[in-house]
Amino acid sequence: MTLALGVFRQRAPMLSRSRRVPEGAGFGRAVLPLALLLLLASPALAEEQVPRAHLEGTLYDFGTVKTGAKVQYTIPLQNLGATDLVIQDMRLSVPALTVRTPRVIPPREAAILTLELDTSGFRGDVQARVVLRTNDPHAPSLELHVRGRVESAVELCLARRSSSVPSGGRSTEGSPLSRS
Repeated sequence: MTLALGVFRQRAPMLSRSRRVPEGAGFGRAVLPLALLLLLASPALAEEQVPRAHLEGTLYDFGTVKTGAKVQYTIPLQNLGATDLVIQDMRLSVPALTVRTPRVIPPREAAILTLELDTSGFRGDVQARVVLRTNDPHAPSLELHVRGRVESAVELCLARRSSSVPSGGRSTEGSPLSRS
């Protein structure tokens, strides 16, 4: 729908210096037609016919896990728009990360986005990123971040053990990992 609108200011008639017409006197006559035109056109312009992607959160911190654990996270991906939301492309920063989601999400519906990270081969702090490219003109790309710490079974055992030893003291139990 194309609207053409022209507002012209009416020139005041020539008057003597004693009776001046205030500046902007013709403005009041132009406002009413403009207001009516906007009122009638607004329902057609109110709802854009586009998809609208919405994620509840963009960060998943899986904490500290043992090497080889598979961590999984689900998050709703909503389409708040008036047309289908299409996931056009997906970029993953690490090969051990997988993402499952429907390719098309109908208007005003939600789908579950499932992230899974296989921590085999990781050690220490882990950070990964998922970038979804969509057909939403307001959010053409959505980013999700995954982070946590991966430790070997030995590191986790030592960390738990050291937290049970009183500060400045020694454990009364013999350590299976150290021999004197």
